[in-house]
Amino acid sequence: MSVTPRSRALLVALAALLLTASPARADAILTFSFSAFNFSENAQLITLDFDSSYAGGPFNTFEAEFSSTATDLDGNGGGSVAPALGGFMTLPRLDGANVPALSLGTGCNLAVAPGGSDTCDAFSSGAVAVSTPAAGSFGVSVAFFLSGGDSIAGQGMLTLKNVAVPEPVSALLLGLGLSGLALRRHRAR
Repeated sequence: MSVTPRSRALLVALAALLLTASPARADAILTFSFSAFNFSENAQLITLDFDSSYAGGPFNTFEAEFSSTATDLDGNGGGSVAPALGGFMTLPRLDGANVPALSLGTGCNLAVAPGGSDTCDAFSSGAVAVSTPAAGSFGVSVAFFLSGGDSIAGQGMLTLKNVAVPEPVSALLLGLGLSGLALRRHRAR
């Protein structure tokens, strides 16, 4: 079996692409969940911190997810969850620096049947581009004011990952290979 010049050019472009591809790495993930109860009559500030270390970097994308549900424990049919971190309930951190672009959770005002529950923050997510070292730490602060006689349950996840970005050399080699194929085809006509 002989290899035609067109096939050879395509094989060279594909081989170059494979040789310059970055190896796959595992994502760094921090999942968190909490429940808070306020048995007093007045609103209380609730503050929680979740932290983890990571390795296997560098990573180029930081993602956050969050949702929560509030319950009217005292049966008065109402309540509120007010964010305490600049308009949001969560504030992610990466290597000791706050990442406000990933803040999620805007709180809610409950209007439910006495003793009822309702979604406070529907599932929301966000992502930002980052550049991390090979190892470090990441986490999230969760802070809110919970009305008296109510409770809240929340959950979220932080993920450090690598989103594939074509390397310039790979794109150049693939472009050259395709240009070569086009030129050869043009000359053959």
